[in-house]
Amino acid sequence: MGYALFYFFKKNLSSFKENKSGAVAFMFVVLFIPIMTLSGGIIDYGKSIGLEKKLESAVDTAILAGAHYVVSSNKKNDKDIENYVKKVFNINFKSDPFYNNGVVLKVSIPPGRTGIEMTATSSSKTNFLQILGINKINVNASGQVKFASTESLDVVLVLDNSGSMQNESKMLNLKNASNNLMTSLFGDVTKNHPSLQIGLVPFSSTIRFPMKYRHALWLDHNGRSPIHSENFAYHMNRFVMIKKLKYAWGGCVEVRPQPYDIHDYDPSKSEMSAEDLKLKTSKNARFFVPWFAPDFPEVSGYGNGILQSNYLTDEHDDAHQATKY
Repeated sequence: MGYALFYFFKKNLSSFKENKSGAVAFMFVVLFIPIMTLSGGIIDYGKSIGLEKKLESAVDTAILAGAHYVVSSNKKNDKDIENYVKKVFNINFKSDPFYNNGVVLKVSIPPGRTGIEMTATSSSKTNFLQILGINKINVNASGQVKFASTESLDVVLVLDNSGSMQNESKMLNLKNASNNLMTSLFGDVTKNHPSLQIGLVPFSSTIRFPMKYRHALWLDHNGRSPIHSENFAYHMNRFVMIKKLKYAWGGCVEVRPQPYDIHDYDPSKSEMSAEDLKLKTSKNARFFVPWFAPDFPEVSGYGNGILQSNYLTDEHDDAHQATKY
């Protein structure tokens, strides 16, 4: 009897070990919890990111509103400013007990009232990560706004004066908006402001100077800059070319080549600075060069039919021959 029982178990244990039916179901049961926890963790993490974005938006709105609150009157104390910033935050952020555990706000005013700093801290409640004992994901957002010094202020306007601005009164609106800003900044000062400087950067590859600068030292009168030869088959002085065509130069100059397009080195200086030498660019490229647009072909149907730069007759020449320019 004992031998028969031993033989039965030995035979069935061997067959059980070799039987692979139900293996997938077994693996699914084993991996189900980790897979669901990972998937749920992604959802919980996504909720925390959404909460962070809402906090950031509310913080930015609050400190900007606080800055306007401060500059509108200098009679307010720091506590008034702090309460106002928190009030604006709470208007723009609604805490939901189902999703987060409330918000802790910290507002600080640096000495001298040079700005406003704010931090909002909260935590996003989890649903799936609780399986791993993670009940919340901490989230915070911070921001600061700095007030410009009352001693001096530099303002630079970057204005788009390209061709696209000529439609739908865009240029007129741009001029009006710029004038309104200048009026607000200058106030009652009609000439040189004691603590305000304004710069203008045109959004264009060419700008036009008043003709009183015709003989300025920063203009390349001698054809030294490599820009002179662009669109020509040989070296050319654009001032000479304009004169030969019996046109009067109108004061337009072209943007300087890289890296001088963003380098503020004075071209009127005869010597090059140490910084200028590091650029490894010809010092002649420092100078401003007259704008000289290539002649447009006269072939029918070219462009939109408006030949804005047509000073040579094509005759039987190929309109694309470099010697024409």
